[in-house]
Amino acid sequence: MSIQSYLCNQCQKNLEIESMWWGMCYECSQKSPGSKSSVATVTIQRLNEKMMLEDKIENSQDKGRGGVKDDNGKLMWHLLPWKAMNGLIQVLTFGAKKYAPNGWRTVPNGRDRYLSALFRHLYAMQMGERVDPESGLRHIDHALCNVVFLSELEE
Repeated sequence: MSIQSYLCNQCQKNLEIESMWWGMCYECSQKSPGSKSSVATVTIQRLNEKMMLEDKIENSQDKGRGGVKDDNGKLMWHLLPWKAMNGLIQVLTFGAKKYAPNGWRTVPNGRDRYLSALFRHLYAMQMGERVDPESGLRHIDHALCNVVFLSELEE
């Protein structure tokens, strides 16, 4: 049994993994701003169906045969949103050059300061500013970086 491939809702081109969420290829999503949310529900349903099918295939294999790999209970690293990670790494690199690599770990009162920075970037976004004037990087990526710092500091 083969796993269903997913096609762009507009031009029927095969979708890449990261495009499956929205149901459109990059080109069509650029031509139709605002249309991403309208296909999200259908696409989530398709992804759920695909995951259930993959689960059936994986669980139906005879464990005594070759070519079987047991990933049950393991983290699914393939779910990581790589484009967002690129923005995060850009902000981390900017900070490492401006201050010091991993210097954020020892900032006094870091939790409160990174929470304030997170809100400043979210506020700037809410006011319509897309790019941070100091770094030239997107506010959303700065916000993500602050959330990651806060998560690390919680441990």
